Amino acid sequence: MKSRGAGSEMLWLILIMLVLPLAARAAEPGITTVSRRLFSLIGGMGNAMGGGLGAQFEFYFLEDRFSGFAGVGHVFDGENGEPGGFGNVIGTRVFAGTEKDRAFLGLSLATLTFEYPRGGGDALGYPERRYGPVLALGFQHAGLGGFTFMLSGGVGYLSGRDPLYIDRWTPRFSFGLGHTWR
Repeated sequence: MKSRGAGSEMLWLILIMLVLPLAARAAEPGITTVSRRLFSLIGGMGNAMGGGLGAQFEFYFLEDRFSGFAGVGHVFDGENGEPGGFGNVIGTRVFAGTEKDRAFLGLSLATLTFEYPRGGGDALGYPERRYGPVLALGFQHAGLGGFTFMLSGGVGYLSGRDPLYIDRWTPRFSFGLGHTWR
């Protein structure tokens, strides 16, 4: 990704964290019957959406306290101007909280970056995907009418064989809006 000021990105993240849950509560219809979550479809940005701009599908089980998810998205250009590509993620989450607002702990395997090998890429010139585990804490609001908001942050470990990597631990963030079916 092209480098921008970390302060401005953090400011936007804090603003989103404060404003969107309030907007979701204001838009909540007067539904009183609560049923368990079945699945969600969420679009947004970040690690849980495949690494960039994308979407994730999440299904719930064990009285909707656990979930499995998969996402696919477009990973943005690299730091040195290398083109990005399509990334993916697969993982699981455990939830704690109420029927609408819940915190979660997630573990996933995700595309963290793309890299051109020293030889110039694979036989077709495409970069290699670099995968790694990601541990994230997050918040999910799923209104009784279906509106869903998800925000998470955590750390990923860049796996690989190149000992020249100094920054193997990378910060990971996700933000998404979508719909949850009950």
